[in-house]
Amino acid sequence: MPMRPTIKRVLLGVTLLVLVTPPLVLLYLLYLFDWNRARDPLSAAASERANRIIVIQGDLRPTWGWPVSRIHAGSLMVGNVEGGSAPQMLELDSMDIALNLRSLLLGKLELTELTLVRPNLLLEKTSAGRTNWRFTDNPAAGVALAWVPENRAEFPFIDQLTVLDGRISYRDPTQQTSISLRAATVQGKAGSEARRIHFSGKGVLRGEEVAFDLMGGSVRELRDARTAYPLSASIVTARTAVHMHGTVSDPVMLKGLDLVMSTKGSNAADLFALTGIALPPTPPYDVTGKLGYGAGVWRFREFAGRLGDSDLAGDLSWDVRGERPVLDASFTSRKLDLDDLAGLIGARPGTGAGETASVAQIAAAAAALDDPRMLPDMPLDIGRLAAMDAHVEMRGISVVTSKLPIKDFYLKADLTDRVLKISPVRFGTGGGNFVVWATINARQEPVRIVSRTELQRIPIASLFAGTAAAIGTPNLAQGYLGGTAELNGAGKSLRQMLAGANGSFGIGMEGGQLSQVLIEIVGLDIAESLGYLLAGDRPVPIHCVIADFTVTDGLLTPRAFVVDTDDTIVTGTGSVNLKDESMRLELKPAPKDFSPLVLRVPLEIGGTLKKPELHVKRSSLLVRGAAAAALAVLFPPAALLAFIEPGPGKDSQCRPLLAAMASNSEDPRNNARLVPSNGHTAAGKTESGQVAPRR
Repeated sequence: MPMRPTIKRVLLGVTLLVLVTPPLVLLYLLYLFDWNRARDPLSAAASERANRIIVIQGDLRPTWGWPVSRIHAGSLMVGNVEGGSAPQMLELDSMDIALNLRSLLLGKLELTELTLVRPNLLLEKTSAGRTNWRFTDNPAAGVALAWVPENRAEFPFIDQLTVLDGRISYRDPTQQTSISLRAATVQGKAGSEARRIHFSGKGVLRGEEVAFDLMGGSVRELRDARTAYPLSASIVTARTAVHMHGTVSDPVMLKGLDLVMSTKGSNAADLFALTGIALPPTPPYDVTGKLGYGAGVWRFREFAGRLGDSDLAGDLSWDVRGERPVLDASFTSRKLDLDDLAGLIGARPGTGAGETASVAQIAAAAAALDDPRMLPDMPLDIGRLAAMDAHVEMRGISVVTSKLPIKDFYLKADLTDRVLKISPVRFGTGGGNFVVWATINARQEPVRIVSRTELQRIPIASLFAGTAAAIGTPNLAQGYLGGTAELNGAGKSLRQMLAGANGSFGIGMEGGQLSQVLIEIVGLDIAESLGYLLAGDRPVPIHCVIADFTVTDGLLTPRAFVVDTDDTIVTGTGSVNLKDESMRLELKPAPKDFSPLVLRVPLEIGGTLKKPELHVKRSSLLVRGAAAAALAVLFPPAALLAFIEPGPGKDSQCRPLLAAMASNSEDPRNNARLVPSNGHTAAGKTESGQVAPRR
């Protein structure tokens, strides 16, 4: 049956409506619709998904074209988390996007241009530790994370990025950190249309004022996985400067970092503010090496340069994957100035003529001249010990020092959960070793320190070289010192620890020889001393040197103090108080031979460790000169803090004294333990001269 004309007209109308309406609607939306009416619905939908207040206040205006269309959005704001320091996390004056529609239809997001005008981005941690850049507390988290690129090839394609007067701020009150950066894009090399990304700014990093400058390649280079991304940066504080340049194969994941980094400053301890790495105080330094990163581990390889007056080279890594970051470092100095390591015991580096020191260190040394005490009082920073773990080795192949007869140096230190173990630090003397093992336990308050010190076969010729030269006589000293001690105490500095230390130590030597002039001066034998000064010197055998001390609450008291030679026996009594560093010692010489001018009077040593005072009952210049030499001869271990273990030979006249000394040290109330030596091989040392492993 033929269709009625009315039905035909209806069907025709419907068909025309279906065919014509979508294009008309599209034309309306593209050219006639006021997109500003969609701002509120779009803002509400975005806010709901992000669980943040997101507001578009300015014009929302598209300009349609093919294949590129443009969209302008003005005055965009993203709210901050609750408890943030400002209402907004992001403020943006305007944003212009040029979108390639052909690529979009093929499933690719391609922006030919992106212009951001005065973007102001705030990244922060609240005092409770919450970060405002993580959206994991809302249903849109999965969607947001899906847009995060896993490598540079997935970075959104942006052919040309322009940032005008941008600001990026970072705040972390828990780390005393507040940084503000200016962000902009600048023209690249001549003839290049690509605009490079540039950040510059300043702020406070871990309490330290700091300035930043960072220059990267363009966003076009950022996405191009075929070539390494160029990068240069500098970080400068009042006392430290770090500069680096090079490339990174994947800047998004920070893979393939290949940078040359140089760092210099007045004190390596200042690097803690920039890196979180806790180093001891040092003199000025300047080193350059290769910086790399991978799988959560930073590496500073093949670095070389200067530390004070020492050369320095090595490798280190900084592993930030665990609960506490871990420093693993190896340092080597071919020519080590011992003053440059003063910070290891809380002392200051050398600041005299020819020494490298910062202005602050010179000023501190000048102020210390008025300090009546000598022992270092620089406290350990317990917070820094708690901030990291560490495994460190350092070698000094050749040591430069005018104060002690040290030839080489070795240090091994391990820090684990606030417990620092030195195992050991060794000073080589050219045939002997001065070795210290120590444990510093910062888990307790006050800090507990336990130490063991050994003097292993130290040649006395090196100890008396300066004294012999001072009085113009040949250095005829021969023989070896040896010894051991164990001390424990509490405190944040070496001074505090020694002020309340407990323990004991013994020093001694059997056999060997000294200069006749020195021996006679020790005995205050004026006639024979003058004779040998005029007629020449000769060696005198030494039977023994014995010094057996107890240490109780910082008070050193000798149980036995004897120097026995063919000519003289010297005995000592008294005490040294490490609390105020005062000395009250009396040395009594008893000459064995006849001389008409022997002065049988004691030598009194008073004053302090920093300013000793020597007295005898006669005040002639010759007697005063003899007393000064006596201190150097009789008590050299005091200058070295050498706690020495005797090595007796057969048929020694000192054997009764040594036996009593060993008996004292075996008392369970004491901490020192004397171990006999055969006089040829140092205790605790192998034939090769290396420190043997402890058991």
